[in-house]
Amino acid sequence: MRARIVVGGIALVLIVGIGLFSLPSRAEPVAQGKPIVGVVVNVGDYVTGGEGKVSKQEAMDLVERGQLLGIVAGGKLYLVFHPDGTYAGKKLAKMAGFQVGVVGKVVRRYGAAAIVADLIEVIR
Repeated sequence: MRARIVVGGIALVLIVGIGLFSLPSRAEPVAQGKPIVGVVVNVGDYVTGGEGKVSKQEAMDLVERGQLLGIVAGGKLYLVFHPDGTYAGKKLAKMAGFQVGVVGKVVRRYGAAAIVADLIEVIR
């Protein structure tokens, strides 16, 4: 069961990553550097009907196993990437359990949303 989840998570990262960054994007800059504020979630749990909430330790373990983390803000799920296109899961894992603000460019493709983040920080 765990192997299927890991393989599914890796496949999802590849599909979404290729889909988001290989075709022309519809980018929406966040207004005046205003962050998108949300919480870190386990994407697999969230998309299958769970809350997706994770502690910092759970998030770190998930990332080590190749699972996806994302941000849920305003009822919307976002994957988060660095400007060089690398996945920001390790950085998100360190911020799990807190409100997180992400400033960057929102990219939407085929119903999936991602943020190409210029800044990721805990909102205190």
